[in-house]
Amino acid sequence: MAFKLVSCGGGVVEPTVVEVDGSAIINIGDAVDMALDGSAGSAPVRRATSSSTTKTLFGVAVSSISSNGKVKVIPITEEQLWEADCNANTDDYHLLKRHALTDHDTVNNTHYEDSASTGVFLAIYRKGASADKKLIGKFIKSD
Repeated sequence: MAFKLVSCGGGVVEPTVVEVDGSAIINIGDAVDMALDGSAGSAPVRRATSSSTTKTLFGVAVSSISSNGKVKVIPITEEQLWEADCNANTDDYHLLKRHALTDHDTVNNTHYEDSASTGVFLAIYRKGASADKKLIGKFIKSD
């Protein structure tokens, strides 16, 4: 399932349509980066990776694409809460810590705070059983 918006925090953010890298495959629920360094060619958006940072993370796709073109994305804001699929079973040690992404659709939840700029997801609480591998939290953005 990847990422799913569970609360807008009172504000409504309309999806925006953005151009994606010609070789990109983006699915609904994938986190996407804004390619600030021009590495995505002429298109500004690409799938997020484990190297995504608080500066490059842009939003979550609400439409799919399998070649060059445009995709709808919900831009990330501070007020939103997101449900995230996780790399490992979840437990209370993961809460109130920043985590990096494993890739475009998974949080790399560990027992340690990722204080680097790749710590893009702040876990607030668990959803379901530990084996469900789901956290609720916020994406962290910086300028």
